[in-house]
Amino acid sequence: RALSSIDMAPTPKQDILTELQEFFGPETDEWCYENGAPYRKGYMLYGPPGTGKSSLCMAIASEFHLPVHYFHLADMNDSNFHDKFQELPKKCIVLFEEIDTARIVRESTMKAEPEVSTSDRDSDSETESPSGKPRRSQITLGGFLNVIDGPGAKEGRLVIFTTNSPNSLDEAFVRPGRIDRRIFLSRSSKLVASITFSRIFGTDPHLKGKFRKQDIDRMAKQFGELIPNNTFTACEVQQFCMSRRGKPQQATKEVAQWVKDKLSGAQ
Repeated sequence: RALSSIDMAPTPKQDILTELQEFFGPETDEWCYENGAPYRKGYMLYGPPGTGKSSLCMAIASEFHLPVHYFHLADMNDSNFHDKFQELPKKCIVLFEEIDTARIVRESTMKAEPEVSTSDRDSDSETESPSGKPRRSQITLGGFLNVIDGPGAKEGRLVIFTTNSPNSLDEAFVRPGRIDRRIFLSRSSKLVASITFSRIFGTDPHLKGKFRKQDIDRMAKQFGELIPNNTFTACEVQQFCMSRRGKPQQATKEVAQWVKDKLSGAQ
């Protein structure tokens, strides 16, 4: 997925792009070495479900032609997590989705849980214990942090965590230097809704030669004004526009009723 297809306010999006262009630049690793700084970066993407956290990660990977490696921590312990992490290529993106649900805890606060047999683990859910609660990872907080940025950690990687509940994470997890940038992905604003409209209808080959750019921009502004702030996800707004492909005028006429129906629960 192209980074251009991620609809965000222009300034934070450009800030992310500029920062990563510098990070993955050909001379950055040497510059970090000369200054005694680790050559790695950590991002936390947080916000309500459906706001595009995973999509942004994949778009960053596409923009910089990097592989994405995903870890399902519920199936791992300190030892095999360390081994798998060490096998990763130098330059890549490491993605930990919904890190708040992994239940990584400090060694001192670990409480014994009933041993889950193989049959129990396979019968209902790979991510739930017999009690119905999310199955706790066997990775300790200390073990996890030592692997991702301890003395022996490899460099050149972008580590991305996504979470719906950033305040539930241990303070040691999110300290500066471990998380370099916290990126809040909210539901769509009026501005972002207009950006979504412009992207979809402005790139539609069906409309080539039918509308001038200023016409699309004018309709986009009108469209955005009809979308209430922080109510719908960018994905919902995109789906509305794409279902009216080639019909920007229809989209601007129908969006008010769509909003009304969504808010009333009719859709």
